[in-house]
Amino acid sequence: MKTLFLLIALLVSSQIHAECTAGDCRYGIGTFRFDNGNKYVGGFIDGSRTGKGTFTWDNGNKYEGDFIKGARTGKGTFTWPNGHKYVGGFIDGSRTGKGTYTWADGGKYVGEWKDGDMTGKGTLTSADGDTYEGDFIDDSATGKGTYTYANGNKYVGEFKDIEFHGKGVYTYADGTTKTGVWENDVYFGTEAEWEAEQTKRKLAEEKKRVAEENARKKYERIYNACLLDKGKEVDMSVGAMRNAVQATCKDIAEDPSWLEELRYD
Repeated sequence: MKTLFLLIALLVSSQIHAECTAGDCRYGIGTFRFDNGNKYVGGFIDGSRTGKGTFTWDNGNKYEGDFIKGARTGKGTFTWPNGHKYVGGFIDGSRTGKGTYTWADGGKYVGEWKDGDMTGKGTLTSADGDTYEGDFIDDSATGKGTYTYANGNKYVGEFKDIEFHGKGVYTYADGTTKTGVWENDVYFGTEAEWEAEQTKRKLAEEKKRVAEENARKKYERIYNACLLDKGKEVDMSVGAMRNAVQATCKDIAEDPSWLEELRYD
């Protein structure tokens, strides 16, 4: 009985702390406090956060903007206690559409978002003044773009995970240029040299594939021949016998001696 009363008391306490503390939280403007310390102040329709409002978390995070059926959807501003800030579009609580993210150190991204990540066209400026303008995929500069250094140097071309990767042109501040192909942020050479290297790599990959295929076929030949040979000496219908023969033939097929190779292959 005491346990039941305790549960009821806890339930009532929880309900008391999660409640509308001011205004109209059904159809109008109201303030709703949650039992975890979060707070919402803004519009309600049918008891759901809808319209303009401000949601403050107990950790200091804050969102000010549009809500639809309880979700951050529309235009809004999200701020963090560490000084970071996002202003732009939201869909179901996720940064989506066009928006600007500013870091506390002065870095900034202005562009397109999808599901909370920088995805699409955008411009990323670092705190030290370097700028990348171009394609983004999943929070990373990937695709085609232009990277301009604060010292005046500039790279125009292909990127992968914020690194120069693919065809491009690097222009130094003094006007001299370097044209060709980069791989993982390192200049490889001219397009002709890159194409020759690609051909070389493909030949090496094909050679490796053929060797692995031949090794697999050789293993199967030796293993099967071994089973036929040693299986004649025991009753393969007995599980223990069959397992022992299979284990022996597996070891032989993986590393046959010259005599075993001659016998079974």
